[in-house]
Amino acid sequence: MIVTQNLAIQLLKIALETSTETKLPRTLSEQEWNEIYSFAEQQTIIGVLFSGIEKLPKVQLPDMKLLMDWIGNVEYIRMQNGLLNCRCKELSAKYEAEGFKTCILKGQSNACLYPKDMTRIAGDVDILLTDPKAMNFNESRHNVIRHIWKSCPKCTVQYHHIEFPHVNDVSVEIHYTPVIAFGYFINRRLQKYLWEHREGEREDASGFNHLDREANLIFQMYHIFKHLMDTGVGLRQVVDYFWLLKSTRKDVRELATARLNEFGLRRFAGALMYVLQACCGLEDEYLLIVPDESRGRYFMKEIFKGGNFGRHDDRFDKKTDGKIHNFMLISRRAFRNFRYFPKESIQSPIGRAFSIFWLKRHGYYVEH
Repeated sequence: MIVTQNLAIQLLKIALETSTETKLPRTLSEQEWNEIYSFAEQQTIIGVLFSGIEKLPKVQLPDMKLLMDWIGNVEYIRMQNGLLNCRCKELSAKYEAEGFKTCILKGQSNACLYPKDMTRIAGDVDILLTDPKAMNFNESRHNVIRHIWKSCPKCTVQYHHIEFPHVNDVSVEIHYTPVIAFGYFINRRLQKYLWEHREGEREDASGFNHLDREANLIFQMYHIFKHLMDTGVGLRQVVDYFWLLKSTRKDVRELATARLNEFGLRRFAGALMYVLQACCGLEDEYLLIVPDESRGRYFMKEIFKGGNFGRHDDRFDKKTDGKIHNFMLISRRAFRNFRYFPKESIQSPIGRAFSIFWLKRHGYYVEH
């Protein structure tokens, strides 16, 4: 499997055009191509790796059956991206008409950064709503929840988003803040910062707003870090950050770098920079800080073991027998990172317990 991973990473670098080569070191067997396809599915980078396949010489292409299956999946992904982009525009227009400021977060915002010939696997729609009349994040959060509950009574409220029912044919999460930090005091600083950067930018032809680049660099790094602690991270999120860095001006990257210590992100930033270089071939000029090889190797191992959202991690039970069992499972996942991120491993389950207390205190906790 290690050989397959290495070949897949070489193909990824060809796709991202960070390799000096435009071919693999040798012609692969049918089994090796099937394993690479399975790896791409686990990491949700089928569309990205297909861009690498398109650059290979004909003699190195996979067999016709697998190639046709791959092409079919890529076309389906393109259709899904078109559909989600439409839903993003519709939802943005709807909530702006109802008096809220909107930004599209993560998936479809990231998809706009990819080259036109590269396809990102679509997920759900994450939309940030803020109340322009509110004085701070907490006031805005309560106003958003009350507004959503008018049209969708008792839909599931989380500490930083609402799990909205499917809108037509897509899954939607309505955020009142992009992300929550691990520790209480760091989170207060982070929420103040994100509130100050809540005004979105409409810098392309997507038809919807994005977070400004500085805030996006901070938010998405924290989002990846949270997934490492709670569930797992796939290469899709790493490739997203690759294109975010590549499309951001140097002075803006420097502003984000200056904030890493303030938000407790410097150690994880070093790990992420290592993975971006090792897996994506990111050039030195785009690095936020010097890569941390020790933490980076650990992070990369976790990515390969678990895949997207840790769904392929056989070290943990996938069954969730109620909220307590789910809480204990996520806590175990957090503590596995203790050697490299000790403070966050402890803060993660404490923060999750606090969020349940906050939901109950304000009457937002709903039993299902």
